Amino acid sequence: MFLLLEGSLCIPISMALLQLSVYFTKASTAAVMMSTNPIFMVIFSYFILGERINKRTIGAIIISFIGVLFIFNPLKISYDIKGMLIALLAAVTFSLYSVLSKKRISIYGGYIFNFLALY
Repeated sequence: MFLLLEGSLCIPISMALLQLSVYFTKASTAAVMMSTNPIFMVIFSYFILGERINKRTIGAIIISFIGVLFIFNPLKISYDIKGMLIALLAAVTFSLYSVLSKKRISIYGGYIFNFLALY
């Protein structure tokens, strides 16, 4: 059941959202939004895995969120906002997939886990 959840988070949800975001915005913008997934990975790791966050990490997260705000450009919201939000949602779901997979990857091993979760 866990592998079914993991596989659903990665391909049908996260990657489908990423492809959908390209329909509404430029591929380069969607790629930049998708590259924000480490921000969410740190946050999910803190809450799900109980990993510690130091002051530097918090500073990096704040700076990253400010960068995302600059990409969204709230003073001049354009038609791209829908695509950017969908790409951001893709990054969040991919981050959740990555963090949840860390819980069980030690049991199955990397190759087996990726095969079973993504098959």
